[in-house]
Amino acid sequence: MVRMATTIWLAVCLVGSGGCGMKGNQPSSGQADSTLPNPYRPDRSNDPHARKTWEDGVTALEAECRRSGRYCDQAKASRAALRKGQP
Repeated sequence: MVRMATTIWLAVCLVGSGGCGMKGNQPSSGQADSTLPNPYRPDRSNDPHARKTWEDGVTALEAECRRSGRYCDQAKASRAALRKGQP
């Protein structure tokens, strides 16, 4: 009897719209969270996460240029592109 009641309760929770008090299990309203990066954004150069990642890459290239003398041309071109806002 208890097993059947538990099964029915579970089925109602999973199928019913109430969710049995599980608020975090609600479907998304279709609006994206603004804190998450949008990989499908047509203009990624204005995306803060993409811009930070790009800046980190340019900084790493510049550091390697200073350290070993390698990748200096790439570092210079990347820094110029970053200033223009073009990935």
